[in-house]
Amino acid sequence: MSGPRVICWPRLGLARGETMAALEQVDGIDLAVVETLAEVVGTGAIGQQIALPPGAFVVNIALGAVLDQGALCDALHRGHLGGAALDFTDPEPPLRRLDDFVALGKQAVAEGWKAVKTNPIVFTPTGPVWCNSGFPKEGLDLAGNWNLATIEAVAEQMAALRQGLGPHAGLMLDLNFGTKPEGFVQMSSALEPYRLTWLEMGVHEPQALADVRRATTVPVASLEALYGRRSYRQLLDARAVDIAIVDVIWNGFSESVRIAELTESYEINVAPHNFYGHLANLISTHFAAAVPNFKIMEYEVDDVARKADFVTVPPVIENGALVLPTTPGWGTEIDEEASATPSSGRCASA
Repeated sequence: MSGPRVICWPRLGLARGETMAALEQVDGIDLAVVETLAEVVGTGAIGQQIALPPGAFVVNIALGAVLDQGALCDALHRGHLGGAALDFTDPEPPLRRLDDFVALGKQAVAEGWKAVKTNPIVFTPTGPVWCNSGFPKEGLDLAGNWNLATIEAVAEQMAALRQGLGPHAGLMLDLNFGTKPEGFVQMSSALEPYRLTWLEMGVHEPQALADVRRATTVPVASLEALYGRRSYRQLLDARAVDIAIVDVIWNGFSESVRIAELTESYEINVAPHNFYGHLANLISTHFAAAVPNFKIMEYEVDDVARKADFVTVPPVIENGALVLPTTPGWGTEIDEEASATPSSGRCASA
């Protein structure tokens, strides 16, 4: 009596030919490593050139983009595969509980991202609530007062993300202008165990923001709402931030470079505030490459389905970094024809 045939290979993997030959001998495959299997589990392994024998099973726990889901469905419909089990589907299901944040952190690392930034989300009996000023609130009143249950819930959210990300990936939380300085101090104290890259907040009064910074060991990032060097100077003089956030589109490229030069004289790094489209992504990328005190750049991964259609050359992401274009100008142009075409409004991975 013979059992299932199992073949194991190390992280560095086999040569492509050896891998394909190995796949032909197994009764199933468990995808847990992105790098070594990315090529063979797409069209090579379960696409039209089936490497797995008839009746084989596919289990994907890699959390990364290693699986051609369309090819998998095709192989299942044709009866070539015996079955499949997936941790994630495309499009991915919404966040429903804290365990989803653990999985999301693992997925981000598997896909090569170096850091993750989020907003405070509180899970209620009716579902998740985005807890930020200007949005539906849970435990945050109109005067910007947190209750302790909400602070605890946000701390649990950060703990789940840190668990999924592991000890070394960056983790940021953006509280915006959601509370008063005392609330920022309360929240930062609760988040200190989770080693945040920064806690992002908005406070207009320089000394009040400086008081928050002095009250916590969590680095404070702020200033995205400011315009011009003179606005930055008063908060820099107050030693109010650890990281100065600069909106390059709002301030303009040249002024943003001058702001970065000013913050450099205070020994402070800058990070572009960047939640726009791909043209803005590339403009902020050029800013990041032009200044000596660049920290990290914000980049929206999950966005509208047609986002890449509106530019002639979309940004290229490699190993969690945006590749600086070498072509003239910003490296792309607006696609006027695509911009004139109505959009469905659907969301998808960028």
